[in-house]
Amino acid sequence: MSTTEYALGTSLTYRGPEPYLGYARGRAVCEDGLVRLVRFTNGGQADTFFSVPGYVRVEGKYVPGFVSVQTVDGYDTVTPDDPAVIHFTAYRYAKNASLIKKERSTA
Repeated sequence: MSTTEYALGTSLTYRGPEPYLGYARGRAVCEDGLVRLVRFTNGGQADTFFSVPGYVRVEGKYVPGFVSVQTVDGYDTVTPDDPAVIHFTAYRYAKNASLIKKERSTA
C-alpha cells in the first residue's frame, strides 16, 4: 500500500503500488469542514471519471457518499496557491446524510 498526502491533512491510501488497483482508505474534508476517515465501497474503484463511492462515520453512524479531488478553493485546476484536497460529499437522499451539516458562510 502507498499513501499520497494532500492539503488540509487529507490523504488517499492505495491498495497496491498503483492507483488503478483501487483505494483502501483516506482522509477527506466533509461538507461541514471537518476532516474524517473515509472507507471505500466497490473495492475503492471509481464509478465515474471524477468520483469514488465511499462512506464516513458520524456520531457512530455510516454516511454514504463519494470522494473527489478538487482544490482548497473548490476548483479543478491545481496551482501553487491553491493545492489539491480530498473532498467527501454525502448523498443527500441517503440515510444519515443530515448528520453532516453544510458549513455556514462567514461572509
